[in-house]
Amino acid sequence: MKEPIIKRTWKHNLKEDLENEKITNAIIEKSEELNNLTLNELTIEESIFKNEIIENLKIEELTIRNVIFEECDLTNFDFSKCYMDRVKFSKCKLIGSDFNLAILKNVIFENCNLTYNNFATAKINNSLFLESNLTENSFIETKFSKTDFIKNNLEKSDFLATSLKDVDLSSNNIEKIRFDLNSIKGAILNREQCVILANIFDIKIKN
Repeated sequence: MKEPIIKRTWKHNLKEDLENEKITNAIIEKSEELNNLTLNELTIEESIFKNEIIENLKIEELTIRNVIFEECDLTNFDFSKCYMDRVKFSKCKLIGSDFNLAILKNVIFENCNLTYNNFATAKINNSLFLESNLTENSFIETKFSKTDFIKNNLEKSDFLATSLKDVDLSSNNIEKIRFDLNSIKGAILNREQCVILANIFDIKIKN
């Protein structure tokens, strides 16, 4: 996967940039609250967001390239149908956010709170979920390619009609996950996780 490339940045006013429907080479930190702003489209490139609370914002067409979000609150944010490439979320709060039909390439979620997220029908390529809380996430008809899950909490998440072939889940908590047989086929698991799956299917393991 490829990290964001950001060559230069300077401080911007978020509200003014949103009115122009483009944010480029910006450092945006602790902006004023937005009041139910709706945009037809927004492109964000080579920028850094720090300690931002971004809410009350609806974007019809969102493109994000080479951007870092640090300790931002994006709770219930609508990323549906967005396009991301080389984007990093670090220590962010993304509770209940929607990635339905999104395309994520080279995206890193590190130490994030991603509970109750919807990744249904998303395409996730060359990306990383690292030490994040993905409790009760929805991965339905999600397409993974070269995506890693390392030390995450996936408890009670759904993997349905989603191929996990060659996806390494061995370092993650997968208690009470829901899946179908075609989805879990080919996944990489540790011994304890195999016991969990055996219990789900009422398979008795004999010593």
